Amino acid sequence: MKKVHYALGAAPALGLLLPGATAMAAATHAAASTGKTVTLQHRVKPLYDCTIGYKGSAYGNGMYGAIYFEANTVCGQSASIDHRQTGLTERVRFWQGTHLALSRRLHGTFVSNRTVFYSSVGYGSATEVCEALVTNGTSSVKYGPVCEDTLT
Repeated sequence: MKKVHYALGAAPALGLLLPGATAMAAATHAAASTGKTVTLQHRVKPLYDCTIGYKGSAYGNGMYGAIYFEANTVCGQSASIDHRQTGLTERVRFWQGTHLALSRRLHGTFVSNRTVFYSSVGYGSATEVCEALVTNGTSSVKYGPVCEDTLT
């Protein structure tokens, strides 16, 4: 984390001069420290690397599920059924061992004659991801569940 101290009269350095203003006009202001600190956050690299090295997939109860991951970093997941159907929501659960780390619900879309649910989650560490298609607004499983692990 980088801390930057701005002083009064530092506007020229920040590119805040009005059009037509000269550097001489800016130099006439005294540079007094205000004591204010502004924190600028720069990330050199993301918290996780999603270059998608592996794909895990499973089929169960009429649904196909897949995850895309690098090591145990999940980069994306999908679930699909081989026909168009409304009234379904995908329930995705991310597990770290026996601990439920995250649960999401996603809406699907029609692609040709299939119903597809997808998310590019960018979720950090997970050892297993489980997908199920449930009736909208309920936890009543209609397709799945299927689970894929990141242990390769």
